[in-house]
Amino acid sequence: MKQALVDQPGRTSDAPVSMSKQGPLAPRKQGAFIVVWTLAVIGAVCAFAVHLGLRGRNLELGYEIGRARSEQARLREVKRVLELESASYKTPTRVETVARTLLGMDQATADHIVSLPATPEP
Repeated sequence: MKQALVDQPGRTSDAPVSMSKQGPLAPRKQGAFIVVWTLAVIGAVCAFAVHLGLRGRNLELGYEIGRARSEQARLREVKRVLELESASYKTPTRVETVARTLLGMDQATADHIVSLPATPEP
């Protein structure tokens, strides 16, 4: 390789600068640049693919959470209705109404009441 002195603005030394016939980058440096550039592009594509995958999973989980919350709200409403129904079954008027209408029962008369002797406590 030939060495030549080249006037470049900002250079403080008079050291020789090497010049090649093929331009500013030697073939070896161009090959390294292409490898690094290819790796950078592959890395960017992989990062984008991971980003899309995570975004899709995020959307899927969001819809799943929405379905779970609506199911939770439905179950809370069912629980509230069942608690009200249970409370209504415990009232004396409800018990009497069911006994008279559904079971055909009447108020017990005196001849239907049987008194038992008291049992001694153990």
